[in-house]
Amino acid sequence: MTVPGSSTSPPSLEISPSMPLDEAATVVSATLGRVPGIRRYAEMRLEELANRGPRMARAMWQGVPPRLRAELGSETIGSVLARGRRGE
Repeated sequence: MTVPGSSTSPPSLEISPSMPLDEAATVVSATLGRVPGIRRYAEMRLEELANRGPRMARAMWQGVPPRLRAELGSETIGSVLARGRRGE
């Protein structure tokens, strides 16, 4: 059953494989920020989204190009969210 106004699909990413790391991190931050309850996972590294965490966040992480996953994977969700708030 779907609740009106809710979405079960992950937020989409607009990241190209050649996108600079800082720009990609901003997109990831904005996208993660739309995942309900994501702040509870602030201490979790992005690379851990391959195996655990909110389903929407895991699906979003799979959409990040492999080069950027390798570069961003060791950052925590909290640090990426903070980066986005600072506009880095």
